[in-house]
Amino acid sequence: MRIGVDFDNTIAKYDRLFAALAVEGGLLPCAPEGGKTAVRDAVRALPNGDEEWQHLQAKAYGARMAEADLSAGFSRFVARCRARGLPLFIVSHKSARSQIEPTGPGLRAAALAWMESKAFFDPSYFGFDREAVYFEDTRAQKISRIRDLHCTHFIDDLVEVFEEPDFPDDVLGLLLTSRDDGADPANVVRCKCWNDVTLQLLEPLAGHAA
Repeated sequence: MRIGVDFDNTIAKYDRLFAALAVEGGLLPCAPEGGKTAVRDAVRALPNGDEEWQHLQAKAYGARMAEADLSAGFSRFVARCRARGLPLFIVSHKSARSQIEPTGPGLRAAALAWMESKAFFDPSYFGFDREAVYFEDTRAQKISRIRDLHCTHFIDDLVEVFEEPDFPDDVLGLLLTSRDDGADPANVVRCKCWNDVTLQLLEPLAGHAA
């Protein structure tokens, strides 16, 4: 097994941060229920909402990235993978800078700094090598990287990644989402949380070892 993992909204979670930014900026009177998606929909419904949403994204993924949360259950998943000696890679579709705020902080640099603050590169904690973290300019390049890394499994919060025609047929996709709607591609398994991912991928291994 060689496991690839998306970054934004899969490892790093932004529900609280986007709500805070929208309220701080006077776009919303209070945080709506439903996390980042609810904030996005509410902001986009405002006059000039699409542009306002893009500015919020630039802040969340740039200057305020340090306030993003680590997804619950991810630490346990990584610990289980390390215990079994399974290779892990982070593959993210993330541009170097925001198009709407091109002079703002570098988005990739902000993500790496966040990982550093969460001990991603600490051998005694998450144990990621910096060379195992890949940022790609386009979704097509992200999929190409997944193929080049010979991933057998890939975890993402966007079903659109798995629906791409070039997504490898021999890679099992794990869709990390709390929603239960729509039909998924044949090679995709839905997981509501990281604990579900751990059960899908690693518990069968434990049973086999026994």
